[in-house]
Amino acid sequence: MQAQRNLKLEIKKAFPQTFWKRLIIPGEIIDRPGLTDRSLASPIAGVVTQVHAQQGDIIKPGDRLVTIRLVSDYLQKAQADLYKAVRETDILNQEITRIQTMADRGIIPEKRIIQLRQDIERQKSLVESGRQDLLTRGFNNAQVTKAESGAFLTSIEVNAPSTNETEQPAGRIRPITDVVNASAKTIEASQFFEVQKLVAELGHQVKPGEQIAILSDHQHLYIRGHAFKKEAANLERVMEKQWNVGVEFVEDSPEHWPSLNRIYKVRHLSNEVDPDSRTFDFFVSMENQSRTYQNEDRTAIVWRFRPGQRVRLKVPLEKIENVLVLPAAAVVRDGADVYAFQAVGNFFKRVSVHQLHQDRDNVVLANDGSLRSGSSMAQNAAASLNRVLKSQASTGTQEFHVHADGTVHSNDDH
Repeated sequence: MQAQRNLKLEIKKAFPQTFWKRLIIPGEIIDRPGLTDRSLASPIAGVVTQVHAQQGDIIKPGDRLVTIRLVSDYLQKAQADLYKAVRETDILNQEITRIQTMADRGIIPEKRIIQLRQDIERQKSLVESGRQDLLTRGFNNAQVTKAESGAFLTSIEVNAPSTNETEQPAGRIRPITDVVNASAKTIEASQFFEVQKLVAELGHQVKPGEQIAILSDHQHLYIRGHAFKKEAANLERVMEKQWNVGVEFVEDSPEHWPSLNRIYKVRHLSNEVDPDSRTFDFFVSMENQSRTYQNEDRTAIVWRFRPGQRVRLKVPLEKIENVLVLPAAAVVRDGADVYAFQAVGNFFKRVSVHQLHQDRDNVVLANDGSLRSGSSMAQNAAASLNRVLKSQASTGTQEFHVHADGTVHSNDDH
């Protein structure tokens, strides 16, 4: 008999369980449109005089990106008009205070007081419209207040915006321990952005609305699956019943990261069919993992998952209860028969089983009594074990003995 060495057999007990038949659908990780990337535009016309961040830097909401010197005559005039309206209001109030006593004594007509109060209301309208004008052009409340006092703004800083708290802040990081490099550090739970692209350059003249930078946040992403139209009904049911979707990340190194322990559900289905591939998209929300490193005087970040990375989506189709589940390598097909191998002491016995379903990872067997609950079953090398049986077909045996060195012999050899 020809010996089979180094089979590296795995033995596990098989118990009845519930199994989900799943459809494997290809997909990839993508940005969340409108949320992952944020474009910053210049609120005013001016010249870039300082650049405070570089591409790849991590910045928090409110951090400075660039400083722009105003070159707009309109903004200078708007600030002057606002200051003039505020001062005129003060003068009118002082005038009312001065002549109020004389008006009460009848020395001057009361209509003079009424006219002054009307002038004050008109000036208040000018002040309010001037404030709103400056606010809409990129000034903040503190800068507008300074303009009211006569301290005119000659330059403006463009800062990172705040994240949207109503949509599970995309910039929220959870501390993650680096299992590979103990020197790596993590950012405490906070909101942040990464400078993905910096357009502004020193000395560059920008116009209102012109792009300055693109900020990104890959903490929360989408998985986009590509399904055929005939699979739409099943995906609708999965979304309606909120069944969990399995996700296999193809280009991943899980040994370098903490375990995911995530639950994935279909968020929404596309209502358009791609005319070339004849598929429609569906989307699954996912949360990313990150690791940060201190690089000289700046903090660098590395994301575990990146847009464009391929995945396999395992969409549930049907639930099968009270079945035995073994790895695909644990059974072998011989014509119309399917066999698994039960470990009895140091021997393996070939058992004919009824296969209900098989996918690329698992085979589902009927719990019909051919295998008892808790039976010790070989989890791999079924094809090798079956070849040993075929070579010993003349002996009529169905049991094999496995030595410590990996050699497999039929029971009749002993």
